Amino acid sequence: MKKNLLLSLVLSIGCSLISTAQCTGTFSCNINPTASANGKVIIYRKTTTGAMMDSVGYQTVSTPSFTMAIPDSGRYILKFIPSSPLYQISYSDTAKSWNQATVYNNICFNSFIANFFSQPYDALVGSGNGAISGKIVEGQKYGQKTSGVTVPGTPIGGVIVKGGKNPGGQLFAQTTTNSNGDYIFSNLPNGDFFVLVDIPGLDTASSHHVSINGNQLTNLGFVVDSAKIVPSSNASNSDVSVRELNSDNYSINISPNPATTQFKLQYALHANSFVKIELYNLLGKSLKIIQPLISQPKGDYNQSVSLIDLETGIYFLKQTIDNYEVTYKLIVAKE
Repeated sequence: MKKNLLLSLVLSIGCSLISTAQCTGTFSCNINPTASANGKVIIYRKTTTGAMMDSVGYQTVSTPSFTMAIPDSGRYILKFIPSSPLYQISYSDTAKSWNQATVYNNICFNSFIANFFSQPYDALVGSGNGAISGKIVEGQKYGQKTSGVTVPGTPIGGVIVKGGKNPGGQLFAQTTTNSNGDYIFSNLPNGDFFVLVDIPGLDTASSHHVSINGNQLTNLGFVVDSAKIVPSSNASNSDVSVRELNSDNYSINISPNPATTQFKLQYALHANSFVKIELYNLLGKSLKIIQPLISQPKGDYNQSVSLIDLETGIYFLKQTIDNYEVTYKLIVAKE
């Protein structure tokens, strides 16, 4: 009883979830700032595995305070997509990404608190002739399709794509793929940019990092399978199947992880390949090239990588093998 009372006191403002004996009820929600309030709130059912989530309800909203129905008992996260391109997507409770969102476990008679904070996008300084575009397509077993008959390369419409600016890692815009899976960010000034995809439940660590100098980059696509979102240099139907076959040409292991002063990188190539290994921070900034792009024959490889110049935190190791990119999370925990 004390635990429930404490939870009730801590979660005492914002968006309350009221359950009945039938495990139904309402969300009574608040959105800040009020100028961002027009948009859509989506309810996702979250599985215990954290795999791609199913949307089980949504509601179009036009005021900062509103109510909406709870589907039934289960575990949920909430996502707010503002209509205005000036404001960022928000997850409750005031989270920027799905993996930071509060999980609401509706098991009847529980009350929960949630808030949406739709932070304004950073404005770009000036405009230019640059553009970034690409296609989002299905990989093997996209959407947890158990039959496994998904044809790689099928376009995915309605996917949120976010654009950011380096240095600083601040987001400047979002867009949604059309029915052909295409997205575009246009009128970009010269500078360094990154692009990532937002699909609740899937690993969104991987992103494209590019430089614009009056040019237009048109093939910055992503392949989405049952567990992750992988950047591709050209996500056309013919290329995706080849890229996924390439992913079977190697295996990799990082140990220890978390690491302190160094870690060992071990990987096996099952075919002759071009390999590059690079380390990034959370903002997508490249910190060091562990291995420049070189041709390596089939075989087993291992090397030690020093971390003495890195602080405690979360980093990403990106390995490019031929045209296939894969990103691994690396935790540095200094003693």
